[in-house]
Amino acid sequence: MSWEQTTLPTTSEPGYGERALPAAELVKFDPRPTVVWFFDIEDDAANRSCETTVFQNERLALSLKRFRLVKIDVESITDAKMRREYARNTPAFHVIDPAGKTLASLAGKNATSLSRFNGMIKTSWGKLFSQSQGKFVKQMTKILDRLDRVTAQRTVLNAKKQRLEQRGQRGKLAKLAREEEELAEAEEKIEQDERKLIESCRLKKIYLDKDGEVAKAR
Repeated sequence: MSWEQTTLPTTSEPGYGERALPAAELVKFDPRPTVVWFFDIEDDAANRSCETTVFQNERLALSLKRFRLVKIDVESITDAKMRREYARNTPAFHVIDPAGKTLASLAGKNATSLSRFNGMIKTSWGKLFSQSQGKFVKQMTKILDRLDRVTAQRTVLNAKKQRLEQRGQRGKLAKLAREEEELAEAEEKIEQDERKLIESCRLKKIYLDKDGEVAKAR
């Protein structure tokens, strides 16, 4: 699970300088459904609880592949009013739809509860996507099972290469080149299939324009 660390979006107006915008404005720059995690870098216990208790759940991790994941250190928020709002009870999570609406939120102790986090994502998923969460997770699991097998094959191949290099057996090393190519091709195909699955999990029609594209948040 990969979280993109960023800051609140900003805008500047003549005579007023730069000012921070609410987290909901993030979807104006990237219209994917977004989970925003506000965290206090000094709160090691809460951050560790999120990472070890919540994010290690496989079903949740697979579901979150369909979202943009953003984390914001509350200390990076320079606007005093915004900082008070978002730093009041951390960690905090907000699920924001492509229209800029917050579908669900968790904060404080609730945010470190796996069952509550799962509930937040399940509720949001039903509002966002045409495909069921269960079907998406099942298909993604099959793709990652393929990746696990290829990763295991690469581990064996690398160990074999290391032994041959230590023995100076260049002829046998050359014969492994085709096997390496096949593994690289398999890895690329898995990446393509994962991207296709994510793209095929379409948003509900209420989020699309007349051309079937994601409508921009106003």
